[in-house]
This record gives sequence, structure tokens and C-alpha cells, in this order.
Amino acid sequence: MVDIKTEQINGQPSTSPVRGFFGQAAEVTGDVIELAELQVRLAKADAENAVRIAVFPIAVIGTSGVVLLASLTVLLFSIAGLVARTSGMSVEFAQLLVSAIATVLAISSAAIAGRYLKSAMQAFGRSAEELKHNLIWLKTIFRSSKT
Repeated sequence: MVDIKTEQINGQPSTSPVRGFFGQAAEVTGDVIELAELQVRLAKADAENAVRIAVFPIAVIGTSGVVLLASLTVLLFSIAGLVARTSGMSVEFAQLLVSAIATVLAISSAAIAGRYLKSAMQAFGRSAEELKHNLIWLKTIFRSSKT
């Protein structure tokens, strides 16, 4: 705390309450700025960590989608034709059966990759929790300065 000495009328040294307040306000402002800098650094570290973790699941989802779109039609018609010839069922029913199985497999793969992606976003929990504690601390300081 910064205290500036002033002379009273009777010659006794005293501390100016106004100047003391400004010193305390400057100190609290400095602490708030430092806290904000630390919060930004933490958020940056969490973002880098989340991106690092998310790269693989995003690549898997993207690659899976491209491969699926490129080969799905030809592959499914071929499998359905094979099923129809070997089992004696109609071509239409074989196509329906094969496309249903392929859809279930695609959805399952995407769901598994989505779980990994969701876990990557949980890295921000650390910075969110730290921000919550910092805001509580700031509220405590400002409330105690009112009394």
C-alpha cells in the first residue's frame, strides 16, 4: 500500500486517506491486470492442448467421410449384387440390407470419433475453473473494500 505523508495544520504528520485509497486502487488494478494476463496464458495453453488432442479425431472423421463418399455407391451395389446372387433374394432387398448395415457402421465410427473429440474439448475445464476462482477472489476484494 502506498501512503503519502502530509502535514496537518497543527504540524503533526498524517497519511492522506485519499492518496492512500488511490494507492490501494492502483495496487488492486495491477493485481487484476496480472490475473487477466495469467488467465489468458492458461486459456492459450488449454487451447493448444485441445487442438493437439483433437487433430487425430478430426483427421479420422474427415478421412472416413471422404473415403465413404468416394466408394460407397460402387461398394454397396457390388455387395448387394453378390448377396442377391448367392442367397437367391431379390436385388432390391439385398441393396436395402447392405445399405442398412453400411449406415450402422458409418454412424458407429462417427460416434466413436465424436467421443474422442468431446474429450479433447474438456481441456478447457481447467481454465474455466481457474477463472471461476479468480472471479470469486476479485468479488471478495471489492466487497471487503466497501466496508
